[in-house]
Amino acid sequence: MGGAPGGMPRMSQLRQEIAESEHATEMAQENFEKMSRMIKKEVRVAVALRTTTFFASKCEASVHCWSGPSVKLALHPLVRIL
Repeated sequence: MGGAPGGMPRMSQLRQEIAESEHATEMAQENFEKMSRMIKKEVRVAVALRTTTFFASKCEASVHCWSGPSVKLALHPLVRIL
């Protein structure tokens, strides 16, 4: 007088499928977070290089120019990356 014949194996199968689905979801979330961190880091590097290139293009090729506050400001994002 229980459930339908074969009900227990079906429940076991469903539990296994749920566990596998949860594991796949966790792995996908971890991969998404890793990729997100990598993209953010690459964007910071690109912005830092673009900023440095911008200031270098606006600057005369002199030692004084490379020690000025604008170049230090341009290089600041690089410090956070490293």
